[in-house]
Amino acid sequence: MMMRRLTDFAGRRCACGFPRTGRRFFAASGGAVATPEQKSLPDDESQVSPTLKKYFNKTRIAMQMPMMTREYAVSNAALIPSFFLGRLQLELLEYPELSTKENVSNVNAMFEHVEDFVSSLDSAQIDLQGRISDPVLRSCGEIGLFGQRVDSSFNGLGLNALESTRIAEAMGLNASLFATLTAHEALGMKAIQLAGTEEQKRKYLPALATGEKIAAFCLAEASSGSDPQPIQSRAVLSPDGRSYFLNGRKSWVTNGSRADVYTVFALTTVKNDKGEQEDRVTPFIVERTFGGVNPQSPAPKLGLRGLDLVDVVFSNVKVPVENVLGDADSGLQLATRVAASDRYLVGGLCVGLLRNVVDAMVEHCQMRHRFGHSIAQFGMVQERLVRSAAHLYALESMTYLVAGMVTAQPERDLRIESSAVKLFASGTTKFVLNECMALSGALGLTNELPIERYLRDAYVLDSFMGPIDLLRLYIAGASLSYAGKDMQEFVRKARKPVANIRYLLPKVFMKDVRLLLSAPAVGATSIRENERGTRVSLRVRDHLHPNLAHHANRLSRIIYHTHEATRQAFILHGPTVIENQLVLKLLADLAVDLFAVTACLSRASRAKSIGLRYHDHELELTSAFVLEAFSRMEKALADYKQKGNLSKRISAVMFKENGYAAVHPLSRVW
Repeated sequence: MMMRRLTDFAGRRCACGFPRTGRRFFAASGGAVATPEQKSLPDDESQVSPTLKKYFNKTRIAMQMPMMTREYAVSNAALIPSFFLGRLQLELLEYPELSTKENVSNVNAMFEHVEDFVSSLDSAQIDLQGRISDPVLRSCGEIGLFGQRVDSSFNGLGLNALESTRIAEAMGLNASLFATLTAHEALGMKAIQLAGTEEQKRKYLPALATGEKIAAFCLAEASSGSDPQPIQSRAVLSPDGRSYFLNGRKSWVTNGSRADVYTVFALTTVKNDKGEQEDRVTPFIVERTFGGVNPQSPAPKLGLRGLDLVDVVFSNVKVPVENVLGDADSGLQLATRVAASDRYLVGGLCVGLLRNVVDAMVEHCQMRHRFGHSIAQFGMVQERLVRSAAHLYALESMTYLVAGMVTAQPERDLRIESSAVKLFASGTTKFVLNECMALSGALGLTNELPIERYLRDAYVLDSFMGPIDLLRLYIAGASLSYAGKDMQEFVRKARKPVANIRYLLPKVFMKDVRLLLSAPAVGATSIRENERGTRVSLRVRDHLHPNLAHHANRLSRIIYHTHEATRQAFILHGPTVIENQLVLKLLADLAVDLFAVTACLSRASRAKSIGLRYHDHELELTSAFVLEAFSRMEKALADYKQKGNLSKRISAVMFKENGYAAVHPLSRVW
């Protein structure tokens, strides 16, 4: 059946906002589309509470409607790294949105079309067979899903980040399909978009954007994992200088057996600035038709079983020098840029999945009766649902905040923030699915419900586009590299306190003063005056709805304590702090939680300020999440030194004894 291309929906009208399009949770296990009759949602004007209508789009409202075209959209400030400097970039408090009703309508029309298509697939059968069929992939090509963010001049759809995130949300019930398409576009094809010459783009992008050809990204090896530096694959330049001969084995290649075009990273010998020969990582475009490309048999997987994940062996593959991507020594930089740029899309996928699962669990709890009552009346059931909804709200807020910023400034470096979304999405998805599995009882442990499949997929998704522990090291390491430049003088003098006592005393005094304040002014912005000509306040609470002021104050204090923890880490460890993984884990988890809290406050403040339907409910969802996150962060800051020392001592004994060292509880001294 011929599928409609997404660009066909450019003029179609649909509900404004980001509507929920029905519960398809139970349909996913059988393949049938079960969409209940949809209630049309009101437009933006009718979503405004009657008491606020007279203030709509007027300056007397608590906050103006944020737009990505405002002055903050030209900022280039570091966002997450600023937390380590005790600052919150105020642009985060202007939640992005699509600027016109037509844009929202177009995005939602595309969402509904893709969701209908994904829901029509038999996802359980894909999981059972371990393969996505060729007709399904051809349909994806007809819709345009292989080239969502590719320019229309190369046969792509030319979607922006917000639109593509919404499409990822529509694929929530089939993570294998999402991973297949994302590995093709955001990994395999992305390198050509970023580093390819015009000739390379004209040659490869049109066929890749339509799905006529499929791309794969070949970086990891068995000896190196996700670290590209110790790779063993090598490309040797031929004597005539016209081609390279590539040999090596790449591991965990998504689309490895289907791909027609491979982006391969291999060692080459190049001359450095001194004219000396040294090994550098070089990216290549390798076609299957070059010969010597040998995909191996796939290994059974816990989840994402429809994913084509194999090792690929390259045996004396002759690659023309014209197929080098970018500079011969640019492989490491390109690999990092490609791998990190689009990680926020995983957040869109997880939002789509969790919305459906949470909706289904609410219905289940209302229908299920125990002890003469609906289980929806039980306190522990309510708590599980509330925590699930609050974490989903946080994930949704983070994902669309980053996607909006990428849309406003496509060239801005938001790799750290994109990685934070992926890290938070992985943890949140497993948490919510575990809560819903508990709510579904024994049925959730069987394949009668798809929760067990979703949970298996979630565990494998942890490693897709970067393992979660590697993301922690990247987020903290990259942020410390930025923050360290600003702290350099203080840390150098603090490590010699006696000699620099006059410099340090005022700093320590100001620190104590700021900690005594209920809400330190941690806001940061390059804008001195707002649109009304008044000075911009640096207090976070002044940029949020008054109902959120108490949360803003607590957030400000934790940001300042995070700054202090960062300074202590630099003082104690110096340049080697980047090698202390326990410190990096602490700081990364703090940064991700701070970013999630900020996204929630920003979104809820906007909802309350413009009077969106259920704005009070959004405030309460925000409170439910941030209270839990605040407690988690404060405990982490209080305990990290003691826990770190315990980890070192206990693990030392375990390694010495080659395992669990405690004696059996029945043992005694005779």
